[in-house]
Amino acid sequence: MTANASSLLLAELVAARLCHDFSGLIGTLGGALESVEGGATAEDDEALEMAREAAAALGLRLRLWRGAWTGLSEEMTIPDLFTLLAASPAARRVRLESAGIPEDVAFAPEDARVILNVLILAAESAGEGGGVLLAGQPDGDLAVMLEGRAATWPPGLAAWLADDAAALAACDQPRVIQGVLTALIARASGASLSLLFATGPGGGPAPLLIRLAGV
Repeated sequence: MTANASSLLLAELVAARLCHDFSGLIGTLGGALESVEGGATAEDDEALEMAREAAAALGLRLRLWRGAWTGLSEEMTIPDLFTLLAASPAARRVRLESAGIPEDVAFAPEDARVILNVLILAAESAGEGGGVLLAGQPDGDLAVMLEGRAATWPPGLAAWLADDAAALAACDQPRVIQGVLTALIARASGASLSLLFATGPGGGPAPLLIRLAGV
């Protein structure tokens, strides 16, 4: 596959992913508005509340994808990133925790973008009822660990993190897009991502190590 073809396919998959993530909220919003327009006066308040909630969720999700996929414009703390991440459909089904990183420490926009994309990928990989733990020191390495019976990183992630060509070659369906984008965005920023060997009991998923540019 040529570089141009890979870039086009990547753009198509991103568009497909966005359409998938927004379709449910747009359907809720449209149904609520139709209910009001149809004259269901006894249910107007409920329908309008549904519309307001859907519109708010759409705005938050758009802010999340814009920040993750096109870039952040300001420094972000870990609580800021967790708040942004809450708009991800997967993040609502997992536990998000951090350890060793002071809540008032702000990361530069490019570094925060890398962390955000890793967290989105981790939330999608943890599975429903699982957990994501971000640990480490702000001036050193960070590690992201998955918890849960269904937790697993995408097959091929280690290869994507090591080689752009392998990441682009994996672009064949929307569900892999976050892993591919995470690898490409991290490499472009100068950050290094790598999967460590799992050392804990039970053979759970390997921690993902983040070494930000300049660390």
